[in-house]
Amino acid sequence: MASWKKRVLVVLVAVAAVVSVGLAFRPAPTSALADGASRPAADAVVYVRPPGATRGAAKELAALTGADRHDPRALARATRVARQNIEAARASGDPRLLGRAEAAIAPFVGDGDAPPEILVLRATIRQSLHDFDGALRDLDAALARAPEDGQAWLTHATVLTVRGEHAKADESCARVRPLAPPLVYAVCHATVLSLTGHAHEAIATVDAAVAAAAPSTSGGVLAWARSSLADYKVRLGDLVGAERDLRAALAASPGDAYVEGALADVLLDLDRPAEVLALLAGKEANDGLLLRLAIAADRTKATERDRWVGELRSRHDASRLRGDTVHRREEARFALEVERDPPGALDLAVANFGVQKEPADLRVLLESAARARERTAVGPAIAFLERTGLEDPAIARARRALGP
Repeated sequence: MASWKKRVLVVLVAVAAVVSVGLAFRPAPTSALADGASRPAADAVVYVRPPGATRGAAKELAALTGADRHDPRALARATRVARQNIEAARASGDPRLLGRAEAAIAPFVGDGDAPPEILVLRATIRQSLHDFDGALRDLDAALARAPEDGQAWLTHATVLTVRGEHAKADESCARVRPLAPPLVYAVCHATVLSLTGHAHEAIATVDAAVAAAAPSTSGGVLAWARSSLADYKVRLGDLVGAERDLRAALAASPGDAYVEGALADVLLDLDRPAEVLALLAGKEANDGLLLRLAIAADRTKATERDRWVGELRSRHDASRLRGDTVHRREEARFALEVERDPPGALDLAVANFGVQKEPADLRVLLESAARARERTAVGPAIAFLERTGLEDPAIARARRALGP
C-alpha cells in the first residue's frame, strides 16, 4: 500500500504541503482552521489548482525571470506558480514539474534570507525528490523565523516519518496540535502510533477524531483521514476494513490519485486484479497508477499488459537518464512482480531503504530478498523492524520466508 504523505489541497490552513510523485508520498490535505486556532499569513495559503493550470503557470514562470526579490507582488506570484506546479506534479506523477516549481521560487531564495514560505516550498520540492536532509534544513530555518507555522511543522513531521525517525516526528506533531484542527493533529500522531506497534490505538484515535470533526471539514481532509485509517488497518491485516475506508475516502474526494492507488493495492492483496483494471481505467499518465495497472494486467493476462509494461520501462529509463531516483520503490516492485527479477528488485529496494523506511519500502525489500534467497542485505531492515515494533502481516510473512 502507498505510504503516508499528504496532499496539497484547500484554502486557509496551516497543514503540510507534501507532493505525491508516483504515489511514493501522501500529500496532506488542508482544511479551514478551527475557531481560535492560529492562521497562516495570506501568502502561506495553499490553493487547489487542477493540472491544466500549469499552462498558465508556465507563462507566469517566464515572467518571473529576473523578478525583484523584494517585490511582495512578485513573491506572491512566485509562490502561486510554485504551488500550481507542485500540485500538478502530485496529480501527474511527473517530477519535471517540480523543476518548474523550483525555478519559480529561485529569485527569492537568496543567501540564507529567503522568506519562510519560500523555504517551506523548497522543502516540499526537496522532500519530493528524496532530498530529506535538504528539506529538513529548510524547514528548520523556516521554523526558526516562523515557529507558529503549522504547515511547516506538519511537513517536518512527514519527512521524519518517512525517514523512520518516529519519536522526532511525534514531537513535530505535538507542535501542530495548537495550530490546526483536532483531526489534523490526530492523523499526524496516529500515523506515528501505527508505525510503532500501536495500530489499534491509532485506529481508535482517528475514528474518534473523524466522529468529532466539524461539519465544515472539507472532503479532502476527510479523505486523508479515511485513507490513513485504511493504512492502519492494512497493518493489522484488516483488508476488508481498509477497502471500506478507502471507498469512503473516494466518495469524499473523487479522483484522489493517492486513494485510488491505495485501493488498488488492497484489491491486489485481495486477489481481485480485474477490479483494479476497472478502477484505474484511463489513468495511465500517473506513474504510480500505471504500475498498479501493469501488475493487474500481468495477473489477468489483459491485452494491455505488454503496452503498459513497455511504457513503464521507458519511463524508468528516462528517470535514470535524468538522474532521478524518486521511483526506486516502484521500480523494485515492478522488477519483482512484473519482470520477475528478484535480484534486480533487491538491488533497487536496498538502495531505496537507505533513503526512506515506510512499510511499503520494507515490504518490497523483504519480499525481494525472500524470493532472491538473500538474507544478508536485509539485516538493517530486520533491525529496524525489531526496534520499531511495526505490525504488518505481509512484512511478517516475507520475514518468515527469509528463514532463521
